[in-house]
Amino acid sequence: HASCEHKIIYGKNYRDDRGVEVFSIMQQLFRQLPKCAIPLGYDPHLRTLWQSHLSGVPLEWRDLETSNAPGLLKNMATCLAAFQDCQVQTTGHYGFKEIDGQLFDTIRAEKPQDKLLSEQIADWVATLLAIRDELSWPTEIAFPLHQDLKFGNILVEENSACLIDLDSVCLGDPLADIGSLVTNFYRNGLQAERDVAYIDVIVESFLSSYEDAVTWEVDRSRLNWFIAAAFVHEVIRRILRQRHEIGLKHIQTYLDLSKRYVGLIVEELENA
Repeated sequence: HASCEHKIIYGKNYRDDRGVEVFSIMQQLFRQLPKCAIPLGYDPHLRTLWQSHLSGVPLEWRDLETSNAPGLLKNMATCLAAFQDCQVQTTGHYGFKEIDGQLFDTIRAEKPQDKLLSEQIADWVATLLAIRDELSWPTEIAFPLHQDLKFGNILVEENSACLIDLDSVCLGDPLADIGSLVTNFYRNGLQAERDVAYIDVIVESFLSSYEDAVTWEVDRSRLNWFIAAAFVHEVIRRILRQRHEIGLKHIQTYLDLSKRYVGLIVEELENA
């Protein structure tokens, strides 16, 4: 008998022609990354992208509370550094223009009954933008960005980590992605009822692994700005739009964290 091996493949349907671009990006990344889903084909009539199965399980907060956590954080950092090192041709870009739109959208996401919070957020957005102007930024920067670095999009195994759901990949400042991921550490940690100081230790462990994994020097002040901004335009904006009950309970904490990361920038500027 000829042996018949079962292989799992996934099909993803798109509402529009975005799948064509995603397929092209996946083809490029698959040739450059040690572990990535194989893009098997795109059906333009069904708007379906077919891809191979990947081994591993989605990252969960509890994984970061085991004895394997340091190795896991290191694998995540290595995986992100490899992804950011790829050459990707795409027209998609994410930068300050898009971030500003999302920051202003956060102010508008407020309900009339939250007038006080709305004013607080509006004032804070103005501060974030003013602080950004005090930092020096590279003019041309076009690294691949994943743009959806929530825990569920990071598959982990004992000795590796890899990224899935490459629908939003575009080009921009790699620290924007890292800032977004850092806020997800806090989001997941707070949902697990851990205190901020406890989460800080895990975040710092990840960031030092990331600094070791990349070939360039990470500018902490620029990274801290992206973290501070992401607490507003990603975390708080999403909570306000979805009226997420657990999230609403933590809004003030997220705002305070954003302020704390800006505080680190101010310290750095004063000591410069």
